[in-house]
Amino acid sequence: ADIGIGVTAGRSASGVVLSQPALPPPQPIDLPAEGAAAYADWGVTVRVSRGPRETAWTWRCTLPAESGELALRGRRPGDRVSTPAGTRKVQDILVDAKVPRFARNGVPVLCCMREPVAVLGLAGPNAVAHGLVVDVEPMEGGWWSLVRRRASS
Repeated sequence: ADIGIGVTAGRSASGVVLSQPALPPPQPIDLPAEGAAAYADWGVTVRVSRGPRETAWTWRCTLPAESGELALRGRRPGDRVSTPAGTRKVQDILVDAKVPRFARNGVPVLCCMREPVAVLGLAGPNAVAHGLVVDVEPMEGGWWSLVRRRASS
């Protein structure tokens, strides 16, 4: 039932559940071939570089050197990414990380040549020794803050 201010209430096996509607994902963006840039709509700063980097940011993904165009976009039905534990659905990764339902569309999916390869901050492919390094730092107030706050409570 709609209880006003954009919040709905429902019943579940464990009691009453209050929820907000899902936020729409920010617009997809193409990442530079190299360099760092802040993407406030996605709540992250991303650095793309080639070759080994000594200082890792909060989250790092290393892709094969021949990787093509990189982009950030929201999740789509059926998206899957390779992880060290095997291929997983993006939806399952978000649920396991306890990302609130209303915030899941705002978690950036890293795509290479339009195919999903990682869920920023949560899951990515096996690292390669030398290649394209994607480092990520969260911005205060972004979706990462929601995940950290939820995990600590």
